[in-house]
Amino acid sequence: MLKIEKKFIEWINRYMVFIGIVFAFLAAGWIRMEGRNYIGIDYHFSLYDIAGNCNSYIYRTFVDFIMARWTDSAINILKYLAYLGDFGVALLTLFLLRGRQQALSGLHVFLVATVCLLSPVSLIYSVSGMKIDSVCLCFLLIGLLFYQRGLICPALPIMSLSAFLYPAYWPIVIAFGIYLTIRQKRQNDFGKVTLAALLILFGLLVFSIFLESRNIEGGYYWGKLFVVDPNREGNYADFGSWLLSMCRIYGYSFAMLTLLFSFKFRKLRIPALVLQLMVLMLVGWYQTKHFAV
Repeated sequence: MLKIEKKFIEWINRYMVFIGIVFAFLAAGWIRMEGRNYIGIDYHFSLYDIAGNCNSYIYRTFVDFIMARWTDSAINILKYLAYLGDFGVALLTLFLLRGRQQALSGLHVFLVATVCLLSPVSLIYSVSGMKIDSVCLCFLLIGLLFYQRGLICPALPIMSLSAFLYPAYWPIVIAFGIYLTIRQKRQNDFGKVTLAALLILFGLLVFSIFLESRNIEGGYYWGKLFVVDPNREGNYADFGSWLLSMCRIYGYSFAMLTLLFSFKFRKLRIPALVLQLMVLMLVGWYQTKHFAV
């Protein structure tokens, strides 16, 4: 073996984890860029202000702005936004884990990058559906980051930004507010700061209801996505169709949050992988069922 070959092998062995991290980021970016022109069957719900659209008023306005100025590039712009959310989730997860452990090994960073960026659920939501669930999850993680550092008052309002993009996240934000209240009471630390945060959250919820209800003559109202089937443009036909729709709506958030928390709780690792598989099968079936002959 030549001396230069030996040094090269030693260099690879020394920086193997770092090389793996770089390859994980490159593979994640390459897969997303290759799929930037792919259009899923429900793309019109993300692009057009039509009867089946259950996105928020703010998001619909943002898409209308893009469609008016960059019609031909609208799909790519929305996908790039979703891709930024995917990478944001990976980086924010690293910050959250570092806050717990102070220092992360290279192997830990590699696992986080691989799990967050190469998760099939993450790919199918951003690449296929142009969905901004990852951006919403970023706001949830930023709120958790603030809460982790004892900044309770801004944590809930920052989390609520996810619901202003996609109203389906309101139950998640409210659930965290309830959790915060219970935890602060158990620690006998329910003070003015916590009360102020809850009042701000309630005010933002009321404001969201006002925004989503202002265009009621056009068929929009707050909470529409919980009762209206976007494919039928009417109420859900039965409980089964409603349950399948809720699984698609909350599939990304539940699958990814469970996966991220599994880094801390070992008991969640197998359920997290099972949930990833279930969501992948459900969303994959939905995306391909119309192609069957």
